Amino acid sequence: MELPFYKIVVNENDETGVDFNAFVDAPAHMKGFIAFNDAVRYSFNDEKRIVTGVMISTGTPIYRRDEQMGEHYVVFDAPTVDIIRKKFFKQGYNTNLNEDHDPNKVTQGATLIDSYIVSNSDPKLPSVPEAFEHMKLQDGSWIASYYVSDDALWNGVKEGKFNGFSVEGWFDKKQINIKHEGMQLAKGKFNQVTSITKWDVAIDQKEIKEGEKLTRTDSFDGKVIRLEQGEYTTKEGVNILVDADGVVQKMGFKDQQNKSKMKNKNKSILDKVKALFEDEEKQKFAEATTAEGVVVMYDGELAVGTQVFIEAEGEQMPAPEGDHQLTLEDGSVKLITLDGSGVVATVEDFKEEESAAEESEMSEEVMAAMELMATEIRALKESNENFKKELKSIKEGEKFKAKPNKAAAGKEEKKKLTVSELLKGSK
Repeated sequence: MELPFYKIVVNENDETGVDFNAFVDAPAHMKGFIAFNDAVRYSFNDEKRIVTGVMISTGTPIYRRDEQMGEHYVVFDAPTVDIIRKKFFKQGYNTNLNEDHDPNKVTQGATLIDSYIVSNSDPKLPSVPEAFEHMKLQDGSWIASYYVSDDALWNGVKEGKFNGFSVEGWFDKKQINIKHEGMQLAKGKFNQVTSITKWDVAIDQKEIKEGEKLTRTDSFDGKVIRLEQGEYTTKEGVNILVDADGVVQKMGFKDQQNKSKMKNKNKSILDKVKALFEDEEKQKFAEATTAEGVVVMYDGELAVGTQVFIEAEGEQMPAPEGDHQLTLEDGSVKLITLDGSGVVATVEDFKEEESAAEESEMSEEVMAAMELMATEIRALKESNENFKKELKSIKEGEKFKAKPNKAAAGKEEKKKLTVSELLKGSK
């Protein structure tokens, strides 16, 4: 079953955001504490009692389940994490700390002493520390350090009772679309669309993108109304799915030829040259498809240690943790297990049980046919031996026990006389 993805949304001027941090056994983002016995930054030891960990990992799909939305994944992007961090300090929540999200276990035994956003691409921000490199953190992730004064809490960290940070708060969610096989995400400037009923609609927006509410002007009274729910197609071949609120839920090319036409439309020579280099860059990544049709990407060989990505609205993020069945570009099928950073932990050839059963059944049929053939060959050989014996017996004249009569062979056979001949003789 394919689970939906939602982006966490936090606004500047409402109650959304993080109001507590917790020391927990299993942090939702699956990024643990770093514990070393040296005195460099981003580490801790018994003398300094400083622990450093990930507050929020950007781009990491986090599994959630609730009564309202069921099973789904949530994702934090970099701009949202930046807002969360600023509001966390602005509202004075940096002293709020508990154990395992238990409101009855609020602790004053640790003090937040360091907090920063990491990036490997922005020189103005700290890069991801070497101690965290194996976690494959994305740009915009939030890291923090606590001085732990409480002995019980510190022992819990050292003994593995607490393995990471886990923020809590109030968040809005917005569904995002994951790239699927045969559906390339798109956005562009379109004004004329055709609905599934084949009548043309002129929309008010000059640019259409996913998540935007579309309107049109009624030709009779001039009122602006939301675009009716349905599926629309632009003259460039882009398909647009609009919900009952007029919001674009999905955009994409169903036809590869239309996609190519759209890409090449009105391109300058410089654009085309640039596109060639971009295509070469993209070709470095191999693609595979999950059993649910989700497209995943990876660099080089699909092996243990390879990081696997998915694409959401043009942005790459680590593929969700867990077991995945992948069909590779060469048609082979692999079963992989990914960790919380989308890194391959195990990989093996996948063989369907039904196929194995069919092969077993086929083998039994072949064996039965071979046994039947062997029986027929044995019968044929036996029949052939009997025929040879009969032929030999005939040649020796013993078939019917008939022997030649040598005494009768020398005698002359008497001639039979007619009635006329007998009368002549009597005269």
